[in-house]
Amino acid sequence: MDTKEILSYTNGGWDIYEHYYRQSPFYKGTPFVLNKKMLSPFRQESNPSFAVHPHRTRGTSELWYNDFGDPERNATGNAFTFVAYMFGFDLKTEFKSVLAKIQLEILGVAPDQEYVPGAFSPKTPDRPIKEKLPLILETVPYKRPWNNRDLLYFAQFLVCEPGYTVGRAKEHAEHWLNLYHAFPVTKYCSVLGTNRRYFPEYSEDPIYVFYFPRTNRAKIYRPFTIMAQNKWRSNVRGEEDVFGFDLLPKQCDKLFIKAGNKDTMAWASWIGEPCFPLNSETANIDFIKPVITSMSDSIYTVMNNDFEHINRKTGLVDNTGLKVETKLLNEHGYQPANFFLKEHGINDVAEFVRVMMRDKRYDVLEETKLKILKLK
Repeated sequence: MDTKEILSYTNGGWDIYEHYYRQSPFYKGTPFVLNKKMLSPFRQESNPSFAVHPHRTRGTSELWYNDFGDPERNATGNAFTFVAYMFGFDLKTEFKSVLAKIQLEILGVAPDQEYVPGAFSPKTPDRPIKEKLPLILETVPYKRPWNNRDLLYFAQFLVCEPGYTVGRAKEHAEHWLNLYHAFPVTKYCSVLGTNRRYFPEYSEDPIYVFYFPRTNRAKIYRPFTIMAQNKWRSNVRGEEDVFGFDLLPKQCDKLFIKAGNKDTMAWASWIGEPCFPLNSETANIDFIKPVITSMSDSIYTVMNNDFEHINRKTGLVDNTGLKVETKLLNEHGYQPANFFLKEHGINDVAEFVRVMMRDKRYDVLEETKLKILKLK
């Protein structure tokens, strides 16, 4: 396995940095973040002097580090240089040993073995505990008020009346966010057994929570994070937690199945018909079918226009959405209602609403709404 392959399987080296950074004898439990100075893993210090950042030309496909606290060595390099320096390898004579260490400890394969993406998790001291104990996400104690940036971000995905003011848009967004138990936090705490880890928000990386009050579980949403794998985090269970399910009526003429939380709020603000999302937590529709069947005889799917996406960690195509949509249509007899996405070449409902509101295409929104309401 060459360096390009290793970087592609470790998110540009992110997994390598994070894994070994936490093993440093100088590690004090502080979060490992991108583009922020952290305490150096190479020495005891009180002022952060170590940072990891995207390469200036290769971007996040190859992350580099700088150790500003060691001006004589002028330490900088990629993940392989980082491992070599941390463990005392000579890059000129022992580079293969560096690659072998990373392959074995991060990817779980010997140099002569073939790597199977997703088949191995790096070993850490608390790995057995993580596999046995449930993940707890503490969010409510760290709840903060909505600010202008928060509300304006979500407002763009919600339909508001023509001629609305900025103030009205923010008021409208806050109404829908509160209705769906969403709120911002200054940080959240991930708890696994006795291991507690805090994740703070930053001005350029706010943290939002979609909360499930009945079970005290949550989905963490970080729309501006530079690392795709950090965008969503959840301890939600599909059998017990379905976003917006408490807002559904006992009976209705039509019921729509969406793809995500933002899509659900966008749909509710636009069409006004009952809907809920079908996502990774609720991909198995069988457990909920008896409930929704009793609500309505007319059930439609409004899944994404583009069902497949690339898993950036494994490099594999994730076609879960396509499989679920096919099952809904073929096995359960539900009807597709995503014709407007295909007509406009837009991927999902939230993006459709954003583009139409941005371009002031209220006529398209109204015409499409009438077509949807006429579905039988």
